[in-house]
Amino acid sequence: MKLHKAAIKNYFLIVYVSLTMLSHTFSFAAQHNLRFVINSPGSSPYIYYDIGHARYRGVVVDFFNSFHEADKFNVEYIDSSRSRNEHFVYTEQADLFFGSSVWVSNPNHFIYSDPLMPHTSFLYSKSKFKEPFVFDSYKPASICTRRGFSYPNLQPDFETQKLTRVDSISQTTMALMLGKGRCDFAYMSQENA
Repeated sequence: MKLHKAAIKNYFLIVYVSLTMLSHTFSFAAQHNLRFVINSPGSSPYIYYDIGHARYRGVVVDFFNSFHEADKFNVEYIDSSRSRNEHFVYTEQADLFFGSSVWVSNPNHFIYSDPLMPHTSFLYSKSKFKEPFVFDSYKPASICTRRGFSYPNLQPDFETQKLTRVDSISQTTMALMLGKGRCDFAYMSQENA
């Protein structure tokens, strides 16, 4: 059940600007590899690991595959986590990642593509919400969240302990924890829900 609509975030391809990267920015060609770090196992439909076919699939993969053969990138997908993606690109162990500008700790150090897809998150609950909905009437409460993810809209309430953050390793375990009553709400996108 949808409870509280979060600010819409846009996913971007995020690239760290460095001197070595600037020299290659305008000369990528098929002989160049592009190292792309992924929040393992990914986020469907954007980019995710298809176990059955043993490869990455999704909108991002389709985008890179859409180039004419002479202009194609050799993309190497590297399993990572959202908390490490920024570090990998910042230290030039990777070239880019898929994410949102609100998730990075140094947003001014990166170049962003045009938004690829909008993303909206909601609070979910096992029980029906009171009408009209006023989020403050539910505090204090515990919120199932993803470990390593930042939640700018909820962070002030986590810091003042009006809300308790209950971290999980995936959206699946977040839903299971919500179902078993380990948290009052789960915060996730409609695609993952």
